[in-house]
Amino acid sequence: DPAQGLVVPSNAKLVLAPGGAHVMVTGLERPLAVGDRFDVTFSFERSRPERVVISVRPATDAGMAH
Repeated sequence: DPAQGLVVPSNAKLVLAPGGAHVMVTGLERPLAVGDRFDVTFSFERSRPERVVISVRPATDAGMAH
């Protein structure tokens, strides 16, 4: 069930990308704009939380031209 999280095997890497494994950002107080930055903390069952900084890029940067 995707709502329960993503599986990351021990000593492995999970790449988040458009069209592949990804997370949805919900509950925003305003729309995101190109250049915005915000922190996200990923929680794991058997490892410490990992904080990352997300930078909003144009959709064409991610290969998602519309």
